[in-house]
Amino acid sequence: MLAFVLFSGAVDFGWLHGFDRWSLREFQSYPSAALDTIGDTFSLLGDVEISGSFFAVLLIFLFFSGRRSLSGRLLITFLITSLVEIVLKTLLYQPPLPTDTLRSTGNPPLVEVSMTFSYPSGHTLRSVLLLGTAYLLWNNKVLRIFVLMALVFMAMSRVYLGVHWASDVIGGALLGAAGLAWSFRGSKGGA
Repeated sequence: MLAFVLFSGAVDFGWLHGFDRWSLREFQSYPSAALDTIGDTFSLLGDVEISGSFFAVLLIFLFFSGRRSLSGRLLITFLITSLVEIVLKTLLYQPPLPTDTLRSTGNPPLVEVSMTFSYPSGHTLRSVLLLGTAYLLWNNKVLRIFVLMALVFMAMSRVYLGVHWASDVIGGALLGAAGLAWSFRGSKGGA
């Protein structure tokens, strides 16, 4: 959590804007329709409707498989980190992305919530919570490699599509990781 707080301070002071502009330029240096489609597809992982639905199924599974405490902590984590995301997107200044960098072709959400600023990335936050939980619960090498790759591609897609600065994505990942650390404290890990 300390890393998230310190990183958020750096974003608020504008110390990362040069890095953000550079990374946006680099991620968008080879645009293509195929990459747009791949980016949109991986971004689906963090859509509130999709990740929220999968997360609810996971919580129900944990609850009925005897891991009620973990299920409850993950629910609290999901709610609190979502609240932190909303508060920061309302209060923490992050310069808007240039409109000419937007590459996303859509995936219109069922629920449209407009926030003042972009920090932290909710897509990244929710993906880290959902896929990070799968990573920690199931000690399967193939699944864990898939989870890590999906997280990296989802995070990269947010910058490539021009909907988030790299610092937004990193902030969402740090907040999600802090939530997972709290949720799994004292837990026995894999299923």
